[in-house]
Amino acid sequence: MQDLGSLIGLSGTSYGMAINNSNHVAGYSTINLVDNRVHGFLYDGENMIDLGALDRNPLYGDTSVALAVNNSDEVVGYSHIAAGKNQPIRQAAFIWIPQRNIVVAHMKNLNDMIGSASQDYWLYSATGINDKGQIVASAYDMNGIGRALLLTPREP
Repeated sequence: MQDLGSLIGLSGTSYGMAINNSNHVAGYSTINLVDNRVHGFLYDGENMIDLGALDRNPLYGDTSVALAVNNSDEVVGYSHIAAGKNQPIRQAAFIWIPQRNIVVAHMKNLNDMIGSASQDYWLYSATGINDKGQIVASAYDMNGIGRALLLTPREP
């Protein structure tokens, strides 16, 4: 058994959600003790990497939860973003792709990556990713009905 720690040290909490073949773990951890906000993390066998959030404004977002990781250390989950007056916070599905040889990687809103399908669906959570980069996501269609979706990346 191994305690992976938390993003803020001994006083924080963390939750593991998925593991890949390299024993790298995706999950989420508290980032402060003031309001118990959480960020998704990737534990790479040595360090717990803070994946950040889609919206870093603590009033509207700055929250993320990592739910799955594949063998390329690509992580998916959900984050909160500012939405508008009637709905100040909206949940959005994300992907975090590690950047080799670059110090900072950042998560991307999957809704910004699905082209014209974004007119018909709002991806609110990505719950799985395989080694082909296919993502299982939960979405609402434009009628507000929940849908399970399979996202398959296009060949470059």
